[in-house]
Amino acid sequence: MEISVIVTCLMGQGTFEAKLIPLANSPLINRIIVLRKIIGPPINKVEYIKLPRICRINVFNLLITPLLLIYHTKKNKVDLILSYHFIPHAIFAFIASFFTKVPYNVTQTGLYIERYARMKKHRSYILGILNRSLFINVPGYNSKEFWVKNGIEESKIYILHSKIDTRVFKPGYSKKHFDFIYLGRLSKEKRVNLIVQGIYKLKNHGLNVKLAIVGDGPEMKELKKLTHILNLNEDVTFTGFVKDPASWFNKAKIFLLCSESEALPTALMQAMSCKLIVIAPNIGNISCLVENNHNGYLFDVDDISSFYELMKEVYINYYSLIHITENARKKILLEYTHENATIIWNEIIKSKFIIT
Repeated sequence: MEISVIVTCLMGQGTFEAKLIPLANSPLINRIIVLRKIIGPPINKVEYIKLPRICRINVFNLLITPLLLIYHTKKNKVDLILSYHFIPHAIFAFIASFFTKVPYNVTQTGLYIERYARMKKHRSYILGILNRSLFINVPGYNSKEFWVKNGIEESKIYILHSKIDTRVFKPGYSKKHFDFIYLGRLSKEKRVNLIVQGIYKLKNHGLNVKLAIVGDGPEMKELKKLTHILNLNEDVTFTGFVKDPASWFNKAKIFLLCSESEALPTALMQAMSCKLIVIAPNIGNISCLVENNHNGYLFDVDDISSFYELMKEVYINYYSLIHITENARKKILLEYTHENATIIWNEIIKSKFIIT
């Protein structure tokens, strides 16, 4: 027996493939139908149903998408509703499951839902939706422990997050054009401005450093303005969105992350797989991946001075820290590959459905 699934989600390019390719690679999956505002990348077994354009307006999205999810769940006789991103997609899945009697999953993609669950006004409905789901996927052990402490049955929680293709994200041997790189969305919670300020501090210490900022987002204009004010136009390169992030990782030595909130970012895994030294805040489930002083470096999210000090130390001592990059790649190959995720998916499907 094979099962078919329908997916409601909010994921950008890169993350989308990191989650769905391992699922599609499972021999226990025969069809994946994705309900989405835009047609996504071609993936084996994946079919797209594009939502009406009016769903780009939030109020209409909240009204129309659950109805379409109910309709296509019934029409296609799927066995499971998968939801990625709690608000609104886990809520959509809950509604569709109620009317179709098809079981649903909740996949945690960030930390904000844990913050909401701590609030009295949100707690009951969040835990209600989680408890009624067939199973829950979380980014790491820290999130699993959080939900168990809040009354979710441990047996229904699986540690299954984005995984990467290590054949694509692998070390390259081209010349390193940049000392540092940030790759991701340019939004306030990512605090890329602090990375730019770090470059300014290193320049003031007489270090000739270069930074690549790879990605796009609402903070692009402000970040470029800050770069100009600090007279770093020759030292900071903005690429905008790129289709080939692996090539950009391989142009740099050190990956920087300074976010105030993260579950477990895909870009961090990609950087480690490409043998970059990573510096990241000790938040969310990042410590499940980054072992301080072994395969990367962690700092307290509120201690920015330690972040700047790590930037300086790792830059100066880079060539004596190559063992850190070797350990980083080994960690990814052991636990964060597409193949690893497919094995977990097989275990989930076998345990939740009768497979013959």
